[in-house]
Amino acid sequence: ISQNCSKIKQKNLTFLCSKIFDYVHSLLLVKDFAAVSEKLISNADPKIVLKSIQMVAKYVESQFERNEKFSFETEQLFTKFVPKLTNTAEYSNIKNGKFGSESFSICQTSLATLDVFSMKIIDGKNNSKVFMKTFEKLVEDSREIRGKMEAENHLKSEEILAYICSLFLCIGSLITRLKLKTFPLVNDYLTTVLDCLRSSLNVPLNSENVDMSKNIEIFQIGCLSSLAMTVANLPGFMHAYAKQIIEILIEPKVLANQNVAFHAKKVFSALTLIKPRLLVPAVVEVNCQQLPTAVCKLHEFVGQVVCLMDVEKIEVHLEVIFKYFVEALDYRRNVSVG
Repeated sequence: ISQNCSKIKQKNLTFLCSKIFDYVHSLLLVKDFAAVSEKLISNADPKIVLKSIQMVAKYVESQFERNEKFSFETEQLFTKFVPKLTNTAEYSNIKNGKFGSESFSICQTSLATLDVFSMKIIDGKNNSKVFMKTFEKLVEDSREIRGKMEAENHLKSEEILAYICSLFLCIGSLITRLKLKTFPLVNDYLTTVLDCLRSSLNVPLNSENVDMSKNIEIFQIGCLSSLAMTVANLPGFMHAYAKQIIEILIEPKVLANQNVAFHAKKVFSALTLIKPRLLVPAVVEVNCQQLPTAVCKLHEFVGQVVCLMDVEKIEVHLEVIFKYFVEALDYRRNVSVG
């Protein structure tokens, strides 16, 4: 097609081939579908690889849209795809351009498909070890990205930002399903996602560069969504990061953007799942840099935390809470006088 046709004919024929590919796949039995797709994902043609991955994700999603639960055998068939998808999703494929012009699309689609798989077919008893290997590899990739975030200007590349966003969301989904199994690597991942968020907040934006502003916004939303999933599913281990997380959530750039602030609110909600004895000491140590918007947001969150505590717990932390609000009133008095 690419050698013998004009660009318009090439586009039309590619579209027709894609539709035929869809129809053929839809007529296959599950076992045959899995066998054919598994071979096609290893094909030398990147376009075929991309289409195969898309079809596998679509098939798994369609089964659950019809509320059809996979049998153990079917679940095992699709679990076999996980290592292949992990390989095609690797950050190194983008660096080395393994799939040519399709490298970003294939890597990002592989991550999106792993995300679907993690939410649909993880079974704690039978295949969690397979998904744990994927989790370990994705966290390793995120660590490598963190080291090159600013040095290689990743924040200025729309494709790289989209890939990292998909990577973080996939990791968040895996944490949601695997929960405590992921704990040994969660500290490493949290350091990465918080560093990336800070880097994105330091990017100078202006009204003239609308595209870059939008890309950064989408990236920040992805980071916050993944962060919300992580905190909500492992609240017992998040107190060590609570102060850092809150200081990012009350950043003026976060609060000023309505869409980003909406997702920051989800992280705040997840933080309230941390036990008060661990959360309260962290909250009162937050540095809001005396910025009015940050101060107001912090007060709002502290009020939310206190409202969720019963009388016994408030009595335990009464001295700390009382001191916090006295200092808050003192700040208000000083601002009014100034």
